[in-house]
Amino acid sequence: METDERCSGPQYDKATPNKILDNTELITDPKKIANIFYSHFSQIANTVIKESAHHQPNFDALRNFVDTPLCKDHQFKIPPMTSEYLLNEINNLLCHKAKGIDAINVHLLKIDCNDLLPSLLYLYNSSITSGIFPDQWKISKITPIFKKGSRTPSQR
Repeated sequence: METDERCSGPQYDKATPNKILDNTELITDPKKIANIFYSHFSQIANTVIKESAHHQPNFDALRNFVDTPLCKDHQFKIPPMTSEYLLNEINNLLCHKAKGIDAINVHLLKIDCNDLLPSLLYLYNSSITSGIFPDQWKISKITPIFKKGSRTPSQR
């Protein structure tokens, strides 16, 4: 199997924490670390949801925009994707980014690009033409990444 030089090297190594301080306890078990991150980020989501329930956003400008009729000859069209465009987009994907919900490895996609290109092109253009999109295209995968500050989850 070939390797792609663009997808290897120290800049692509993942910086996953192998230990975390929870209050005064040093945690090194990967499952416990994952559970701490899960707990922390799920609490943040609940807090944001509760706080946003108290605020009523003003959607007047959006309603006015949506309610404004377009002229009769206005058409919204998405042109079919060309194989050149799709090939360029695949080649510009970053190998060190996490897999999406579809679990497709970017490195493998780049290696097997020429064989997959016709099928991917057909799938995309058929979805645009029919207006029907795979459910997985409507889901996002969010992974928390430690950037700076204390690795201890905040106690909110």
